[in-house]
Amino acid sequence: MFKNKNIRFMSLLVVILSLLNTLPSFATNFNLEENDTDITIQQIDEFSYIINENDEKILITQKFEKDKEIITLKNLENNEVNYFLKDNSKGTIYSSITENTIPIPEEPKESLSNECSNIVTLRSKSNNKKFLGTKTIKYTTIVALVGIEAGVTKIASAVLAFLGIPISEGIKNIVKIFEGSQGVTAGILALKHPNGGIKLDLYKVRRSKMQRGKRYYFWVKTYRNPRRVHNL
Repeated sequence: MFKNKNIRFMSLLVVILSLLNTLPSFATNFNLEENDTDITIQQIDEFSYIINENDEKILITQKFEKDKEIITLKNLENNEVNYFLKDNSKGTIYSSITENTIPIPEEPKESLSNECSNIVTLRSKSNNKKFLGTKTIKYTTIVALVGIEAGVTKIASAVLAFLGIPISEGIKNIVKIFEGSQGVTAGILALKHPNGGIKLDLYKVRRSKMQRGKRYYFWVKTYRNPRRVHNL
């Protein structure tokens, strides 16, 4: 049962559903009631984590195959398995949750070379990090990937898959931006902020390793300052 102040949200839901009319049928018991969200994260290794959200344990794993990136979600309570398949050669991402295939944004144009450079080429610490731009995903896109009833675990996994972020670098940071929120679902986010989404900053940073007694430097991508934005 909705209060009068939620009538505006229901009107927005009609708009969202009309924009996403290619999605599978939505569940009929969509609920806007707010409940405390309790989330803990356990790292298994670089490519796998267990997230416990309101006593539901989800094993998240990530693997890379040529031009493809796959994030898999396995519910450890009922063994249900879903996945996001990002195909970089086609510029698309597929969700087994909603059975939608949608386009993905292009990477920033600047090259992120993995070629090592000797330490003697480094003259200034200011050369160790460079801002490449921002990456974004709209809440309506998240709904297209996970459905309106998905919680924080599926939302965070979809964000990482869509933006091509390694789970080892992003899962904790994405989940953290929902700390203190109540009853977060993809549908509620899209209802309250139909033009909103998640934004983060993309950098390349220089890291080092020792090889045959010499220190070498190489470039890697890193993501900073994830935040929820009301208008993208």
